[in-house]
Amino acid sequence: MPVATATTGGSVFLRVPDDAGSPWRVGTQEVDGPAWTLYGMTFGEWLPACLRGRT
Repeated sequence: MPVATATTGGSVFLRVPDDAGSPWRVGTQEVDGPAWTLYGMTFGEWLPACLRGRT
């Protein structure tokens, strides 16, 4: 599910979990390619880490 676009043109997605009890995860896709990066953290964990340059 797309939730944001970066200033660089990349996209941020929330990955719907396979199991109803599992947390939603964050995935990103750069504008210049089809490759995905899936982060093992929730959006609430990912956003501050991203803003601090830790992702």
